[in-house]
Amino acid sequence: MYLVRTTIAVMLFLTGVSQAAFADEPKRELNLYNWSDYLAEDTLEKFTAETGITVNLTTFEEEEEMRDALDSGTKDYDLVVVALDYMAKSLMAQKYVFKPLNKDLLPNLSNMDQKAMAYVGEKDPFNNFGVPYLWGTIGIGYDAKMVNKIFAGKAPTDSWAMLFEVANLKKLSQCGVAFVDSPDEVLPLIINYLGGDPNTADKSVYSGMAQERLNQIAPYVTFNTDQIDPLVEGEYCAVLGWSGDVLYAAELAEEADAPVDIQYSLPKEGASTWYDMFAIPKNSSHVAEAHEFINFMMKPEIIAEVSNYIWYPNSNAKAKPFMDEEILNDKNIYPTAEMADKLYLIMVASKRLHKHQLKIWNEAAGK
Repeated sequence: MYLVRTTIAVMLFLTGVSQAAFADEPKRELNLYNWSDYLAEDTLEKFTAETGITVNLTTFEEEEEMRDALDSGTKDYDLVVVALDYMAKSLMAQKYVFKPLNKDLLPNLSNMDQKAMAYVGEKDPFNNFGVPYLWGTIGIGYDAKMVNKIFAGKAPTDSWAMLFEVANLKKLSQCGVAFVDSPDEVLPLIINYLGGDPNTADKSVYSGMAQERLNQIAPYVTFNTDQIDPLVEGEYCAVLGWSGDVLYAAELAEEADAPVDIQYSLPKEGASTWYDMFAIPKNSSHVAEAHEFINFMMKPEIIAEVSNYIWYPNSNAKAKPFMDEEILNDKNIYPTAEMADKLYLIMVASKRLHKHQLKIWNEAAGK
């Protein structure tokens, strides 16, 4: 009897210790800063179910919000989705905004496309600070029904002339035109269209050809990054926008049987491409959890679900078997080799040039 009582007492003691230890175990969480609507519907739910880590998601609508938050260093984010050009700019300036990655905690790096890793590695040497999330292009989105009606079937949808020539914009303004509210992306496109170097650092080029053309076309344009719903609802018949947003709008319009025919075009003069990266801010307090999330997102089936949902391509070499054929075969999402040769990355503007871009943009937009 003594042995039984002793055994029970020991078991109860150990149970109490175990429960106390469990109660004292810190809650595992991750503070994620990301664009709004930039994950699949159940991505975070699946991550929490697999790891037990709770994700606190904060979203931003404009890149300026993200840059200001990271530059200030006052926000407690553990993991952020940032543009490759911003990351490159911070690295070049040696601002130490991000922590270097611990690749031992990222075994799924082996799933990534090596060409893509080398491409972003030109801006992030040795891929020390970031992992590619999604990428895309900037092109022309349009309602084929309305645009063809206005241009009598002869709309220059394969050229930036459609959006950068005043005569064309005057016609399109009948049904609504919008540009993404992003001067560091749109102004280089205008310069490229006019025969200049889209990556020029010459302020006089911006004050000259870019500002002159922007001022000419601005009266016919709404500067708005939120383009998905307005495209579906017929508020805009033409946009200068991000590939995934336009194509997602096309999918939503089809599902809703909306009376629009939304198309996306990569202009023949060339277009810019961009990469969004996962990166860990320097003051992250949940570094291990941040690595777990990055590694989770490099699972082929997980990143494929994101691409299938929001229509942006990814850089995971093993994801294609899990992706919708319609997306894989769409040359506007995964451009042909010929089209890819005309794509270019926008280099990082200096702080002085960026302020100059903003001044030109805000004056034209009446801000």
